[in-house]
Amino acid sequence: MMHDILKYTISNIRQRKLRSFLTTLSILIGITAIFALISFGQGINKYMNDFGQELGTDKIFMLPGGGLASSPGTSNIIFTKDDIDFVRKIKGVDEVTGMYAMTGKIAFKDYPEKYPFVIGFSTENEDKKLVREMFAGIDVIEGRNLKKGDVLKATAGYSYTVPNRMFKKRVNLGDKIEINDIDVEIVGFYEEVGSPTDDAQVYISQEGFEEIFEIEEFEYIYLRASPDQNPNDLALIGIDTLMQNLKITYPEMIWAQRIKFGGLIDIPDENGETRIQGPVGGIAVNLFSVSSPERKILNIKDAIVNGHIPNNPGEILMADEFADKLKIKPGDVATLLSSTMYSSMAMTNFIISGTVHFGITAMDRGTIIADLSDVQTALDMQDAAGEILGFFPDDNFYEEKADQIAASFNKKYKDPDDQFSPVMGTLPQESGLAEYMNLIDSASILIVGIFILAMSIVLWNAGLMGSLRRYGEIGVRLAVGEDKRHIYKTLILESVMIGIIGSFLGTVFGLIPAYLMQTYGLDLSFLFERSSMMISSVYYAQINFNTYIIGFIPGILSTVLGTSIAGIGIYKRQTSQLFKELEV
Repeated sequence: MMHDILKYTISNIRQRKLRSFLTTLSILIGITAIFALISFGQGINKYMNDFGQELGTDKIFMLPGGGLASSPGTSNIIFTKDDIDFVRKIKGVDEVTGMYAMTGKIAFKDYPEKYPFVIGFSTENEDKKLVREMFAGIDVIEGRNLKKGDVLKATAGYSYTVPNRMFKKRVNLGDKIEINDIDVEIVGFYEEVGSPTDDAQVYISQEGFEEIFEIEEFEYIYLRASPDQNPNDLALIGIDTLMQNLKITYPEMIWAQRIKFGGLIDIPDENGETRIQGPVGGIAVNLFSVSSPERKILNIKDAIVNGHIPNNPGEILMADEFADKLKIKPGDVATLLSSTMYSSMAMTNFIISGTVHFGITAMDRGTIIADLSDVQTALDMQDAAGEILGFFPDDNFYEEKADQIAASFNKKYKDPDDQFSPVMGTLPQESGLAEYMNLIDSASILIVGIFILAMSIVLWNAGLMGSLRRYGEIGVRLAVGEDKRHIYKTLILESVMIGIIGSFLGTVFGLIPAYLMQTYGLDLSFLFERSSMMISSVYYAQINFNTYIIGFIPGILSTVLGTSIAGIGIYKRQTSQLFKELEV
């Protein structure tokens, strides 16, 4: 009997070529779109993984105290509110706030004007503790601190309470001074610091500073790191042995050492005296070893703006924007002032071999790249490194495999009783991208799910309408005595066959653009102008087994479902009414 049903179904498809073709075409178009969307969605997830793997935790630096090397208002480094929002999202940052600083014209009554520094800081409740730490615990001795809503109010340094120091007469609480010709009420005075410059400063809220000076660029960013963020004095030691063990235990991975460091970069003049200084953050990677993956991973070659990649000890790369601000070029000498692993002062001369463009604002404003061995020598970190990174050979990130390796390593090396024992974490855990990657996954699933649902409804409707259009045909078949069950089975089998053919062709046609996208990618460099380092400008689709399953199944199920629902009407039709319905 099944043979007869199959034979009849194939015959029916052949006899109604146009209807079968149109149904197959609708399935083909729907499955092609679903397949392409699925592969592109998985490509987005891969792109975010690759982005995290390239960006990592070692690419963002906030320099503790580095900006204080120069006077407020004279630094070449500025920050915006977007920078603060970006820093706030970095894993390991508990609190962050910005501070304005600029010389202002201070007038009081008819006395001669003064030009001290005016400082603008946050008065938000959540920033109070951090702001207090910024002032090193200096207290208000008269009046009160600034609070939220104090726009044109100020606290002043100790010198304003002493006659003939700032003005002939002291300033009292409630008095108004003019800052750049705008009246500001004094609500408090700080205790004496001992520095004439600090004791002469005036402090206002960020909102007041923006209104008076009409700028929104911060001089400094202050942050508090999480307790689990360790500096180089807690670096990994015995690194050579650990690296050997990693390569033996997990040979399928590529392992690389890195050191993150911060400090001050000093640029001398022709006489060897300091010409300009600036805060700097650095990444130390293995640049000289032939087997090192770092040049490829960081895409250094394509990121070079001027000069060349370091070829000799003592050479470094500097962010091109930072180099412009410092007015230096390849071949110039720069002195790094930093601290060693043992917290003593370190001073090392380097030669600028080239400049690079990172494509990341925070890095372009003050970052250098040096060879690992040079920084190990400079910071007294022989046989030590800040971290070890593991990369999959094909540049993809496999979360399940990474979790297994991390669990295996931690089981062997992590000691709950030793807070200094090495611990391994995976990309989502260590990069701070876990929430973003989960968000991308959820968004991709939602978008793809909605699209699949929409296409399934379209295909279901195609099956439903196809069956309804055959109302007369089914009536004739019933009238000549064909069994209802036989008719229903032939309709279902026909929809299965058409669904399989349409889904197969749709998968093939969807595979073509998806495969091209997976192989060659889509160049989005026009969106990331000059961002050739750290951030890949090429987006790739990703095809895997799930892509085929998700792309193939809806074409069959939705068509069969539509036919099944429409076919239920077969059982509701009465033979006695058929001749009337068919007007026979």
